[in-house]
Amino acid sequence: MKTKLCLLTLTVFLALPVFHARGETLDLYKQINRDSRAGKFGEALKKTEMLLTEKPDDLKLHLLKAKALLGLQQWASAMAEARLVLEKDANFSTAYAVLGQAYFGKGDYKQALRYFEEAEHAGVDFPRVYLDMAVIYAYGKDYESAIREAKKAVAKNPNSAEGYYALGRFYAETDRYQEAIPYLERALDLNPDDLKAMEFLALSYLQAGNKNRARDLAKEVLEDDPKSDMAAIVLKDNTK
Repeated sequence: MKTKLCLLTLTVFLALPVFHARGETLDLYKQINRDSRAGKFGEALKKTEMLLTEKPDDLKLHLLKAKALLGLQQWASAMAEARLVLEKDANFSTAYAVLGQAYFGKGDYKQALRYFEEAEHAGVDFPRVYLDMAVIYAYGKDYESAIREAKKAVAKNPNSAEGYYALGRFYAETDRYQEAIPYLERALDLNPDDLKAMEFLALSYLQAGNKNRARDLAKEVLEDDPKSDMAAIVLKDNTK
């Protein structure tokens, strides 16, 4: 069954680097990072809290805890951890990204953008941050800024289906269908089950004059999602 992805409900996830320590602590840090990458945020939270009883001033541990809290969608608690870090070290740039993602999760996009920009200015270079910034700009109909940030995301992660879909969608939503096509094709190469990418690709081919390709894509979408309005519109327009 194909998945129907929505650009504007992107998963909030901060890819924090693996922190280095010695001996057993290093092993636990690695376990926490692995747990978070695997979506086991509850396990990661338990381990960080256990380590923090022994090392309460370890700022890297507080950020690992914040990462787990983001995964659990405990936005206020994640913010508290990030602010604690910044109180101790205002130059700890990753904490700004944590704040940005927490506000993003809450739906406060103005504040999210503020902290993402702080993170970028401070040297944070995570694809997820750029992609979330792109989505925020798209919400505000600032598509040129959205395209700029999405390009940064795919430059950092060339295998991001989500990033290529975002770029293709932004171009399609500004009627630049020919420019949208290669990005949407790349998104489908990376994730053949992305119905939203398929919908926008069908629309883009229709508007670019390739009715056969548009029809085939629209039919494929409707096989998995008979309620797809966009695919139905593409098929209807294709017969004119």
